Amino acid sequence: MARGELRKAVLSRTVTLPRPAVSDVELFVRLAARYPSAFVSWVHLPGGSRWIGATPETLLDYDGRELSTMALAGTRRAGSPGEWGQKEQDEQQIVADSIVASLAGCGLAPVVGSRFTRQAAQVEHLCTPVSVEGHLDREQLTRVLSALHPTPAVGGYPKEAAKEWIDRVEAHRRRYYGGFLGPIEGEGVRLFVNLRCMEMNKRHVRLYVGGGLTAQSLPASEWSETEAKAQTLLSVLNG
Repeated sequence: MARGELRKAVLSRTVTLPRPAVSDVELFVRLAARYPSAFVSWVHLPGGSRWIGATPETLLDYDGRELSTMALAGTRRAGSPGEWGQKEQDEQQIVADSIVASLAGCGLAPVVGSRFTRQAAQVEHLCTPVSVEGHLDREQLTRVLSALHPTPAVGGYPKEAAKEWIDRVEAHRRRYYGGFLGPIEGEGVRLFVNLRCMEMNKRHVRLYVGGGLTAQSLPASEWSETEAKAQTLLSVLNG
């Protein structure tokens, strides 16, 4: 980053814990009750792996008439006083600019809303809504999805350079962390970024958390950010 090759990269880590004596269903119910504004998911995969999460981030929401997405980045503990720091504002602006450019690159005319603070469990983020009016067919939606994902909110910027750096630096495989999921019904498509999530088996749970790094980042602050994000899931694991 000091050489200017990367403006932002999201580095993630895992937290592995013994599986508590609570069922998948109970964990799902706890998450849904505690975080009603999140997209709460419970996914079974071949081989016995299960994922559960409560993500605050919409990747793509389309109802047949309008497409909406969001630039969600910059993190601090919920209820923090005062203005946002410049690092967080710059980090979030990178995401917003990238999303707008990706949509414009698909021949669309994105409308950018006002930036606001959005709470997500124990933390809060800067959020800029972005929308596109008009009907899009499935081929257009697929092209938009490919252009958007991964946004700099979960990967980095420039996109390919960030991917290469993450593959080189991270010691674990992200698996489905940072991917996307959600319901598709008729023309309606609602896809969310798989964040604040954990992988479960009979003996262990593995939490995935990450933080956005820029040239202004302070290691202690970024670590604290991942600790706060982990509390989204730790709070329900512990009852």
